[in-house]
Amino acid sequence: MNLEGQKFGKLTVLRFGHILKRRSYWECRCECGGAVTVYQYALRSGKTKSCGCLRRDVLVKRNTTHGKSKHPGYTSWSAMLTRCTNQNQPHWKHYGGRGISVCPEWLSFDRFWKDMGPTWKPGLPIERKNGDKGYQPGNVKWATWKEQQNNTSRNKRITAFGITRTVSQWSDATGIKYHSLAQRLGKLGWTPERALTTP
Repeated sequence: MNLEGQKFGKLTVLRFGHILKRRSYWECRCECGGAVTVYQYALRSGKTKSCGCLRRDVLVKRNTTHGKSKHPGYTSWSAMLTRCTNQNQPHWKHYGGRGISVCPEWLSFDRFWKDMGPTWKPGLPIERKNGDKGYQPGNVKWATWKEQQNNTSRNKRITAFGITRTVSQWSDATGIKYHSLAQRLGKLGWTPERALTTP
């Protein structure tokens, strides 16, 4: 069966993709511009109607009665949902792609803002305290850019003298420039203790 050129919901079938476990998959383009490969039955049955943006749009529309749709806090909330639910989002692999989710209560902006609004400060994005856990009460704070960088799962952590910190945090603690520490620990292969105590 050739589905090329046919439209299903917001998806237009571009070409045949592949067969996996006797199932046919088709490459599609979404109205929002996203690309996605979809199982043939999911297309024809109506189970999949978009690249994932439709579900996100429904969530956003459901929560736009609060009068804060242009508030930075609302932008942070919307971006949080996108990172965890839209597989076409550039950083999805670091969030939804590795199991990071938004707790059910926070799918509502009103509930999210009730919990997080009192501590909001201009210019601060939301940050998970424990990077291996999801967005939920008790694990999220408004953080500075530097705090976010120190907490990313891609950061290399160094243990010395029984203390574990990122290279950036060790740089702050010792006064040794970040790039000097990185070179000592990487290219030169110094031990953490030597890298951190050599002037």
